[in-house]
Amino acid sequence: MNYIRHLRGLFNRVEEDANITSHHISLYMALFNLWNVNRFRERFEVNRLDLMAMARIGSRNTYAKFSSLLLRSTKCTPKVLFDSMSINLI
Repeated sequence: MNYIRHLRGLFNRVEEDANITSHHISLYMALFNLWNVNRFRERFEVNRLDLMAMARIGSRNTYAKFSSLLLRSTKCTPKVLFDSMSINLI
């Protein structure tokens, strides 16, 4: 796992896709940090309230909107984002 190459890939996507907002980036970085903390395991659990706090998202509606968009996007599936990592959002 090359940390720098992975982050560079994220920023390349941000440059290419004008639909990616600061909310997407914030959620992605929070998830990436949790993946790192979990030693890049293929599966790990994420507490929604903890993830919201890490991403500095205060509204459950905002979280629901951007997390579903991030995970549903054909370019931003967990497999693509995290090299076949899958997450369990609880």
